[in-house]
Amino acid sequence: MSLEVLALYVGPDQVMPVMSVLATIMGLLMVFWTKVKLFFARIFGLGKSAAPPPASAPVPSSPAAPGATPPSPEPPK
Repeated sequence: MSLEVLALYVGPDQVMPVMSVLATIMGLLMVFWTKVKLFFARIFGLGKSAAPPPASAPVPSSPAAPGATPPSPEPPK
């Protein structure tokens, strides 16, 4: 066997520490996933905007008949 072929050999004694580090990183990501998402959202500006959206009028529960007048709003109490 040539030396190049032996240099490409990756045995379990070399792979296990690397896999252990990768498993640790993935485990920490899963535990703190919401904090990781919030961190990246703040960095890239993907979070909620500072101003809330404007309030809209309530939607009636049933559609009005064609030509009917909409109900008047209730007077303030």
